[in-house]
Amino acid sequence: MKSGWQTKPLGEVCDIDKAQGIYRDLPYVGLEHIESRTARFIGSRRPQSVRSSTFRFSSEHLLYGRLRPYLNKVLAPDFEGHCSTEVFPIKPRNGLSREYLLYWFLSDETVDRVNATCTGTRMPRADMNDVLAFDFPLPPLPEQQRIVGIIDEAFAAIATARANTEQNLRNARELLEAATESAFSTVAEGPAVARPLAELCDLIVDCEHRTAPTQDQGIPSIRTPNIGKGRLILDGVNRVSDDTYKSWTRRVEPRAGDLILAREAPAGNVAVIPDGLRVCLGQRTVLLRPDRSVFEPAYLAQLLLQRDSQRRLLASQRGATVQHVNVQDIRAFMVLHVPSLAVQEGVVRRIGALQEDGDALETCFRKKLSTLDALKQSLLHQAFTGAL
Repeated sequence: MKSGWQTKPLGEVCDIDKAQGIYRDLPYVGLEHIESRTARFIGSRRPQSVRSSTFRFSSEHLLYGRLRPYLNKVLAPDFEGHCSTEVFPIKPRNGLSREYLLYWFLSDETVDRVNATCTGTRMPRADMNDVLAFDFPLPPLPEQQRIVGIIDEAFAAIATARANTEQNLRNARELLEAATESAFSTVAEGPAVARPLAELCDLIVDCEHRTAPTQDQGIPSIRTPNIGKGRLILDGVNRVSDDTYKSWTRRVEPRAGDLILAREAPAGNVAVIPDGLRVCLGQRTVLLRPDRSVFEPAYLAQLLLQRDSQRRLLASQRGATVQHVNVQDIRAFMVLHVPSLAVQEGVVRRIGALQEDGDALETCFRKKLSTLDALKQSLLHQAFTGAL
């Protein structure tokens, strides 16, 4: 610890404002209105009256969410309002910069410490009494203000670099999509067929309309988040036992070369099951088994992902809140042209090469984003250990 710094319990340098009441015509802040790992407010400041007891805050407070996984949600508001009982208005005492306290709460070290205080199984909550007992590094106020100035400037530069990198990532995806569309448009379309998809597939089978029991290890259960653009995304996939797999695949057992299409959230994504992978269908998915004398599976997947196909497929979306595509609409989807298998294989090879280049670019951009995030945490670590 640097000379002149003190270490005090957090509860000695700030207070949690517990004033409660019914607030009318004030903006409302909930956990969903605070962006993770930033101090940015992303909700509406439209006034909202409430009838339940909530906390009132002012621009002197810092708002802190204690409900896991929202422990990294912290806000330094510049307006008055009221907030839910899961968002605590913390008011620094004299001698403590609100912005210095904000950055302390955003550091990985603090997030990890608060996370360790959480109790409860379904929706764990931090024990704010334990949080108030944490040791807090307290330099003199001018030193706090100097540190905040350095972090502000560095974070602004990092935010600019991050925005540029995210735009480059979006540009790369758009270029890949355009090149993929071009790969389709430059090949012979083949004879017009205008036949429904059901006539060109051996099987089109809906999923079980219930949630499969999961476990830590086992066979992947493919839900809509696991269906990408032509490929499965297995990061964080749910897994099921052999017995559950047998029950969920009693109508048809998925096999390599089958397609899995998402009926919602988001509707229209489709992926091919690769060789050597056993999977079962999660909710809101459909299995398509193409007639291999008509389609290369990867070609059909890319065909369904093309802009015109997506427009026609999703034109029949139903649902008032969550849009979804019905199985009968998938069966009735009209395939307008079918090129020869040799032409399909050429298109698939071309798109595969494009995707390899796109994957390399995306990996590069995502690595840069991770580096920028690590840089922010490195600065915060230095700030609260006296090394900045």
